[in-house]
Amino acid sequence: MKPRTAVTLAACCLATLLAAEEAAACSCLEPGPPAEALQQADAVFAGRVVAVERADQEVAGHHLQRRKVTLDVATVWKGCGDGEPLAEARRVVLWTGLGGGDCGYDFEPDASYLVYAYAAGDGEERFLTTGICSRTRRVEAAGDDLAALGAPKRSVEPNSE
Repeated sequence: MKPRTAVTLAACCLATLLAAEEAAACSCLEPGPPAEALQQADAVFAGRVVAVERADQEVAGHHLQRRKVTLDVATVWKGCGDGEPLAEARRVVLWTGLGGGDCGYDFEPDASYLVYAYAAGDGEERFLTTGICSRTRRVEAAGDDLAALGAPKRSVEPNSE
């Protein structure tokens, strides 16, 4: 290779590296058993997805594109005590990433899910979030979890909306 070609190639590579945006990749450890996941989560519930939309979310001063997922709550195992996110909720909004490296969960409208959710944010800016690193899964694939979780703390009558 000619010295000039090598210098040009090296300069192009360096320019590409310097111009590249910060990349993020999702890396998960296998989630623990249901009892451990229940203990670690802030809310555990089953519900049907009524809406999934791409939305802007402000998190810790950062503007993020995320998925805003609205679910009708059917059953609650955790998060239904006084002042907790599912204390009286019949419908809950949950945030997750868009997928493709940000650990976002791909919720499908009208499907029912067992959700292990985590509280994030501060004060009035608190919200629930989940992702592919949690034990969140479709209800029909969550038989082991449902058996391990046992009786729910609260069941919710279906919305008439």
